[in-house]
Amino acid sequence: MMLGFQSKLTAVVWLIILAIVLVESLVPHGSPQLAQQYGDVVVHLVCFYFLALLPVYNAVTIRHGLFLALLMAVLGAGIEMAQLYIPGRDCSVGDIVTNNLGVVLGILLGGLLRWKNKTRMECPCERNT
Repeated sequence: MMLGFQSKLTAVVWLIILAIVLVESLVPHGSPQLAQQYGDVVVHLVCFYFLALLPVYNAVTIRHGLFLALLMAVLGAGIEMAQLYIPGRDCSVGDIVTNNLGVVLGILLGGLLRWKNKTRMECPCERNT
């Protein structure tokens, strides 16, 4: 159980996304490459969506998954605050809101998928028609 995930592959994908977010957000001078290509709002939303969805859906316990997902909201705000001290970067309230929106959407969909998967595994009901 790597980082409390049920799947090692999910843990690795989550770590890769986390590394990309950290590197792209903390590079001095200029806009991150992903943001230039796909638009800043979309990149923030999608990255933080997956950083929340993956642990909520795949963590060993829902409590652990929610902890990691909520930690991503704190991380997103922390990254923006850190950008105040990075040459060529600035703190954006809009980015903090977008990060948190991605986290909320990730938690909601991750929780729904987790619940659906649990329900399906608990009740392998077959219809006799």
